[in-house]
Amino acid sequence: MKQRLLILAAASAVTFAACTGGGNNEGTYTQEQLDSITKAKADSAANAIKAENDSIIAAHAAEEARRADSIRVADSLLNAGKKAGAASVTKKTSTSKPKQTNNTTPKEEPKVAEPPKSAQKEKFESRQNSSNTISEEKKQEQKSRFDSRK
Repeated sequence: MKQRLLILAAASAVTFAACTGGGNNEGTYTQEQLDSITKAKADSAANAIKAENDSIIAAHAAEEARRADSIRVADSLLNAGKKAGAASVTKKTSTSKPKQTNNTTPKEEPKVAEPPKSAQKEKFESRQNSSNTISEEKKQEQKSRFDSRK
């Protein structure tokens, strides 16, 4: 049994020595391997930069498309408003008599009616135009409620 164990130990030592080749070549590369590694790193960096530039270009194109779409929608709304305004032309009337000269009557200019505003838009514009966020009536109402609690 000891003899088999000794033979096994000797065989494994011989095998180990044969596999390592007698010298330690780990960490050393040939010139071809170094060139290949350098080229792979350069290609990887170039591809990363190209992908980043492509994404920037795509984002810029998407932004331009969004702007063009917004302009197109605004133009179509403007054209629709013009068409609606042209259909509902009202005449300007005055209560005072116009001054007549040379026996000619002045022509009345047609006034184009604006499309109706939504309640939300009117509320927003009133808040933008006034410095107060609450009307005087509302202030008085709140003050009276507060005073009645005392």
